[in-house]
Amino acid sequence: MTQSTKSRCRDFREGVLFLHSKRFGRSVFGVALALVLGLGAASDSSDVAAAEPSVLSPVIDKELPADPPPGTRVRVGILQFEQESSYGPTLDNIQGDLIGYLKRATKGLDIVAVPYDSSARLKAAVARHEVEFFLASSGLYVELQRYGVRDIGTLVLAQMPDPNQCVAGVLVARADRSDITDLASLKGKRAVSTDPANFMTFQTNMGEVAKAGFDPEGFFSSVEFTQNRPKAVIEAVVNGRADVGLLRACMPEALVEKYPAWKGKLKVVNQQETPAGKRLGCAFSTELFPGWTVAVSNHTPAVITRHLATALLALSPEDTQGGYTISYATDFERVNEVFKRLKIGPYAYLRDWTVERVVTTYWPVLMLVLAGLLLWALHAWRLERLVVRRTAALAEALRREKEASDLARTTSEKLTRLERVGMIGKLSSVFAHEFVQPLSAMRYSARSLAKLMAREPVDKPLADRCLKELTEQLKLATSIIERVRSYAKEGADRSKPVDLAALVLDVRREMTESRRLKRDVAVRYVTPPDNRLLVAGDGVELRVLLMNLFKNAEEALSAAGLSDPIDVTIWRLEGKETRETKEAKAANDAQAPEGAVLRLVVQNGGARLTDAQLAELAEPLATTKERGLGLGLLLCKSIAEVHRASIRFEAPEDGGVRVTVDFPAFEGGA
Repeated sequence: MTQSTKSRCRDFREGVLFLHSKRFGRSVFGVALALVLGLGAASDSSDVAAAEPSVLSPVIDKELPADPPPGTRVRVGILQFEQESSYGPTLDNIQGDLIGYLKRATKGLDIVAVPYDSSARLKAAVARHEVEFFLASSGLYVELQRYGVRDIGTLVLAQMPDPNQCVAGVLVARADRSDITDLASLKGKRAVSTDPANFMTFQTNMGEVAKAGFDPEGFFSSVEFTQNRPKAVIEAVVNGRADVGLLRACMPEALVEKYPAWKGKLKVVNQQETPAGKRLGCAFSTELFPGWTVAVSNHTPAVITRHLATALLALSPEDTQGGYTISYATDFERVNEVFKRLKIGPYAYLRDWTVERVVTTYWPVLMLVLAGLLLWALHAWRLERLVVRRTAALAEALRREKEASDLARTTSEKLTRLERVGMIGKLSSVFAHEFVQPLSAMRYSARSLAKLMAREPVDKPLADRCLKELTEQLKLATSIIERVRSYAKEGADRSKPVDLAALVLDVRREMTESRRLKRDVAVRYVTPPDNRLLVAGDGVELRVLLMNLFKNAEEALSAAGLSDPIDVTIWRLEGKETRETKEAKAANDAQAPEGAVLRLVVQNGGARLTDAQLAELAEPLATTKERGLGLGLLLCKSIAEVHRASIRFEAPEDGGVRVTVDFPAFEGGA
């Protein structure tokens, strides 16, 4: 066994001891940490290819023999769409060259290349510890630093020895597009690129757009992606489907070399000139960035990392077709600046709204707001000066408002008194007629008594009868006066039972005898008349209600030139659930009584009222007379309301007006 072999065996043994002494790597904490990182990466990608079995070979979990066991598996993640990639205008398979070299240089390790078809899936694989090493762009490496990865080398060429300046982006357009001359002329154009997550093709170019002061979000009118197919990008530009293509520097030259038909059909937009760029041998549109980076995952044992890093340091130009060697990039800050300008990767949080972002984005609006605030302050100062003058005007307005309020209250009180006076006026006409009978009787008794006293001898029994009649009539007159005085002074007593049927007949008799009613009143009882129809109320007010209804009906008949009688119907309804009562409530009758109901209907013939005329009858002070004030109907409504009765006006199909009054039946003892 050679000394080199012994040394490598000792390295494997140290690795095994490291694993056995660091069991926490497979503890609950280690598993939980791996799950957290894996779930975080899963948000960037889905349907990642199944992981290769084991972190390393199962052999490494056991005690190593004296010699290193063959077949220890080490997985290296690569991007399968970057097979034809290089720093120059050639189509070298940089990934295949590197994997082939590692297989030759790391005896005892089974180097397995695990290809992924997108950057997002490679990110998820690193987060889930599905690979021990990976080869990626400097941009993808910077994005994966949050998972604890570490770079162990950057591929360089003899003509590109600086690992910090190896790759750049390029903007290509058709050579015959005279309207595309510089970066500003690309605004609003249609763009095409490989993938939004590709640092070398898309993100570097968009970073240059942002660096020039343009908003990368809306710079192009549209952006099409070809699923990591650079050839499709050139085809879209040449065929006119897109105005500009975004690729990695040297890709257009390599593709034109492979497809000569495109020669002379493309031009580079925003071409840069730097000493390092001249050594690149290709036209490019952005600044230069670190190149292909080899990185190790944080779960890889140190002994394996040392073996691979040692092999990488031993890489010479003769070991690969492209002549690559390993160096170490130190300037990843410019990669971070691209991410910061685009607000992606480690700086995706900048897309969240903060005070600084609001100020930076909307400073013109904020200046307008500030100017508005200054104007508002000036207006407030002017307004303060006006307040003093306005205060006096406001005080005057308040005084006038108070006067108006007092006037409204006084007017309301006057209207209330007027209504009462109107009621008393109606009562006066009623009682004036009632006085006729006792006064006539007293006059007749007084004359009879005078004649009896003139005779000799005096007929004492007849004289006593005359005196008795005179006394009774005086008592009747006194009671009539007391009724008027009592109502005027104390108001009505609406708790006593009143026989509605008897009251209707009495009002008809009185108005007929006094010739205030010149036609007949036909009274019809649906309920047998021997059943007393009692309501709770004041007889005086109910008498006025009936007199007004009869008077209005007669005037309507007279106006129509009809000699028909006034129809009056009285009956008792048992409860509000009857069909008629439901109709009453449906006619917007908020006062419909509960329980048993006594219904009074007064109907007259004549011309049928229109809907508008019928609606006017429900308004205060409504009247159908040319010179009427509407106090009669207002009085009827007021009396019905204080007796908890409903009153409504209807226009029958055969003409005239029908007035329906529903009283709550008196349920107490009669």
